[in-house]
Amino acid sequence: MLLLISGSLCSHSLYANRSSEKIKIKIVEKDSSYPIVQALIQIHNKVYVSDAKGECTIELSPTDNVMHIHSLGYKPREISSFQGKKELLVFLELEQNLLEEVVVSSSKQTAARSSVTQGLTGIELSKNLGKSLAESLEKMKGVSFIQNGATVAKPVIQGMYGNRILIINNGVRQEGQAWGDDHAPEIDMNNASSVTIIKGVDAIRYGSQALGGIIRLEPKELPYNRTKIGGNLSTSYGSNGKRYALTGYLDGSLPFAKSIAWRVQGTLLNGGDRKTAKYLLNNTGVREYDFSTALGYKKGDVSFDLFYSRYDSKTGVLYTSQRGDIDLLKERIEIGRPLEIEPFSRKIDYPYQQVIHQIFRVKSDWDINTKNQLLFQYSYQTDHRDEFHARRNNLSHIPSLSLDLSSSQLDLSWLFSPSRYLKTEVGIYTGFADNANKAGTGVVPIIPNYTQQNWGTFLIQRFLREKWSAEAGIRFDRQSSKADGFDSYGERYGGKRTFANATYHLGGAYQISRPLRFVSNLGLAWRSPHVHELYSNGLDHASGIYVVGNSQLQPERSTKWISSFIYETQPLTLSIDGYLQWVHNYIYDEPSQDYMTIVSGTYPVFKYKQVDGFFRGIDAELSFTPFSSLTYTHKASMIWANEKSTGRYLPYIPSFHWLQTLGYELSGIPLFHKVSFTLKHKYVAKQKRFDPATDLIPFTPPSYHLLGLQIEGNIDFKQKHKMTFLVEINNLLNKEYKEYTNRFRYYAHDTGRDIRMVCIWSF
Repeated sequence: MLLLISGSLCSHSLYANRSSEKIKIKIVEKDSSYPIVQALIQIHNKVYVSDAKGECTIELSPTDNVMHIHSLGYKPREISSFQGKKELLVFLELEQNLLEEVVVSSSKQTAARSSVTQGLTGIELSKNLGKSLAESLEKMKGVSFIQNGATVAKPVIQGMYGNRILIINNGVRQEGQAWGDDHAPEIDMNNASSVTIIKGVDAIRYGSQALGGIIRLEPKELPYNRTKIGGNLSTSYGSNGKRYALTGYLDGSLPFAKSIAWRVQGTLLNGGDRKTAKYLLNNTGVREYDFSTALGYKKGDVSFDLFYSRYDSKTGVLYTSQRGDIDLLKERIEIGRPLEIEPFSRKIDYPYQQVIHQIFRVKSDWDINTKNQLLFQYSYQTDHRDEFHARRNNLSHIPSLSLDLSSSQLDLSWLFSPSRYLKTEVGIYTGFADNANKAGTGVVPIIPNYTQQNWGTFLIQRFLREKWSAEAGIRFDRQSSKADGFDSYGERYGGKRTFANATYHLGGAYQISRPLRFVSNLGLAWRSPHVHELYSNGLDHASGIYVVGNSQLQPERSTKWISSFIYETQPLTLSIDGYLQWVHNYIYDEPSQDYMTIVSGTYPVFKYKQVDGFFRGIDAELSFTPFSSLTYTHKASMIWANEKSTGRYLPYIPSFHWLQTLGYELSGIPLFHKVSFTLKHKYVAKQKRFDPATDLIPFTPPSYHLLGLQIEGNIDFKQKHKMTFLVEINNLLNKEYKEYTNRFRYYAHDTGRDIRMVCIWSF
């Protein structure tokens, strides 16, 4: 078998050598034509570096059709028309606004080079059609997710989740009802062309909440001055739950006014009952209907664009989350799986959640001159959430919880570049939110009505040289909230709370040698306790727990130091991130060992508390390409989290994760541009850093291994039409397992084998 594989690799290599050709590339600065030293040129998994003259000679194979070029302090470029040429002159523009990160993004508001980031762009993002945002990001090192069953998942970045993760959706701070672990982010990921994770405390521009990191979704830039209509159409089918999804967009510019561009996009998702390795998870279907549109104007130094999106989802909740008396609750926990299994169905019955989230945003950029730029943005969001429960007396059609949230945000910033080495940004922000419970549910709301007002101002200073960069920033925020409600005894509760805090950020990056780069930053971030954590007193329907808030909670304040070494050569890429994070007044909920019996059943009581926490961990990623057709990747993450005073382990911290893949790429196959095969292995260790007092049961699930397989083929047509076909098998051996960070592990296993088929047509 080894001889056959070896022979195949050798014959493929010989074939590539016979058909390859060389091209000489010279990379220079656009304004001065000075050569750019140590620019990175990436083609597929091959990485080259320009020499002291800004030059590099590359041996191309017939399958090399896209080239990515980036260098510290310059805007990255993607080039596709270079086959058949002997020489190529590439101009890179200086980044006038910010120090761009390696991840290609259409937005000017990108992460600083001193931030530790990862991202998904373009076709890689499209391959995740049918998956949630959290599931799509899990493949990145240091990222996992916390679940409530098979349908609700929230990202976890280096142990932080929930309100400690800030989501920026098309430049807008996402404001929704995602305060509970049973509430997933209300986002259509298919509207974005890139998703970037910023792991450092880069909260200076965005304000509070980014203790764990930032997830930024950016759309593709509008196609100004393009003569033809372009677009994308993608479909997918998943065997587990018999899920199907369809998404697509069209964009172009007006034929009579090419400075005006437009885009329309939509997504449809439909799924039925999910399945573990041995049984169905009834009432875990999902429906999603999303739409977005954008219209922009760009001429000379001024740009202006409008954006609107609507997210509409209906998500079933596993039947076992609604329980009977105490004895039945304990029996179900002991059995660890549903007692009654019904046949597969697409029907979404009670209990379920229904959410409609809308965003309207207007944005304008004005390049006053080469050194000054003004940015203005206003956004308005609405979020309507209904949660339905199985109720007596034919009242199930009336929601047990009905919430309306409206919020507005205003951002204004000025970017000043006195020289190519010095960049300054100053900004102000103000926001207002109003959340109200709708009357007529017949149930006391879990949280009171509340309003919240925020304002902040910041200053960021950046320094850029050829081999190093540095930045420093400071911000001040003030938040006022007012809550008002009545509890189940008819007594009024709530109150006014005002919080103010200053944050800072220091960071730097240094190119130690041609392949080795070092990035480090230190920052202070904060967040105020949410109304849910302060005043909740009721049933979290999807989680199946009765939650009691703590009105004495104080703001969380975090100091995080994160550093990263990145080593990039042609056959080997290695990155290692290490971090230390001290969180003062860390907030979490834990079981009180009490139970609450209400009309719908008996539920365990969880109460919020806060302690001083200490987080530390390491994330590592390795990519090795011994041949142009063979690639091995390895990703691992380890984290420790304890109370500082007692050493007790904090709950719901991911255990050791290890993911490795082995990919082989074939070319020269009739019809297909290339075909790749990838074998995947995921290992999750048993969480031994665990305190039984923080959980309903005194033990954690055992470790598990999951295998996967992915087959991908690409076809290139004339006139830039492309098609990508993907078959992905997750949990290939149909392993039965439970994940510690899944809050439904008490009552059911995680999902079994899933065969996904995706087809992407770009034109």
